[in-house]
Amino acid sequence: MKTNSVIDAIGNTPLIKLKYPSEITGCEIYGKAEFMNPGGSVKDRTALGIILDAEEKGLLEPNGQIIESSFGNTAIGLALVANARGYKLKIVMPNITVPSKRDIIKNMGAELMLVDALPFSNPGNYQRVAERITKEENEKGNKIFWASQFENLANYKFHEKTTAKEIYDQTNGLIDGFTCAIGTGGTLTGVGNGLKNLNNNVKIACTDSQGSSMFKYFTEGIPEKKGDESITDEYLYEENNSETHSDVVRWHFLLPSILIMVFPMIFLSGSATNPGVMVELTILGTVATIYYSNGVTCNKNLSFSITPILFLGKISYSVYLWHFVLFSYARIYFGEPSQWIKGFIIFGTLAISAVSFYFIERKPSKFRYLNTVTISLKPALFKS
Repeated sequence: MKTNSVIDAIGNTPLIKLKYPSEITGCEIYGKAEFMNPGGSVKDRTALGIILDAEEKGLLEPNGQIIESSFGNTAIGLALVANARGYKLKIVMPNITVPSKRDIIKNMGAELMLVDALPFSNPGNYQRVAERITKEENEKGNKIFWASQFENLANYKFHEKTTAKEIYDQTNGLIDGFTCAIGTGGTLTGVGNGLKNLNNNVKIACTDSQGSSMFKYFTEGIPEKKGDESITDEYLYEENNSETHSDVVRWHFLLPSILIMVFPMIFLSGSATNPGVMVELTILGTVATIYYSNGVTCNKNLSFSITPILFLGKISYSVYLWHFVLFSYARIYFGEPSQWIKGFIIFGTLAISAVSFYFIERKPSKFRYLNTVTISLKPALFKS
């Protein structure tokens, strides 16, 4: 393949089948070979997307200057693209970055400014230094463009436009799921959005190393690193980050599942002799709710981890058993019970179920022979 510019070599990376993972899972698993980009990483796409977007919006003038804060790969990608497009580039980088990355950036013609590795709360943090330099230079009348990969929406939109489409086309649309690790969130969000726009059934997942702050972010809404053993250079916690759309990662079907489950309870008439599809809807909604609530935390408006709901879950089997008895007796003595009587029955069911749970269900069975009979019968179930 011949190209007129190194930029033309960015993207269109192959999918390579991962033989061993495919064999042990029985699935076809492919890796997108982003290391084959000229800068050696997926960040070449990020750099190209950000610069093309800035040009389109008039934020970059010919022979203009770009500044960015980066630990390495984005800086390499920006140096590559900036050099090809005729821009000057200044990279603000923590001094703990490996020397090999520094050398690559300098060899591509970028200016490198090393600063101490400090937390984001410190004014000397590399991101805040880049932001401050941008502000000071622009106030002096020196127009400088800050790439701001962590907040620049062009980061994920370029993946949505290119990477996602490549994957979809390379699989002929036969793709069930996509996963990658997360840094700025650009790749995961962009590819996730892009694939779901093409096929909403594609599952999107975040895969990260043990101790990753993102695990707790997706499960509890709090970005927090666990443990001290990590190969990650630094964790950057951004509140209200508009780029990491967690709704792409979480399944969207939880609320509709709950509504499907509750719908028949509201609209099913007591006079109906054959509820038919209403029962099927309730079962479908219940199964879907259990499935889609697995691992999902709706941390602001709806939570399955608050105490009353957890308690209701514990006594649910007792509720299932006792409500039949109480409602049956109510119909014998009162006919069709009024709403007030139904309310008392529900309250009574919860009270009796709580007692039943704590004093019957939780106590180990004294009838040990039942366990013996159960175990002895199991092999018979599998005989042909």
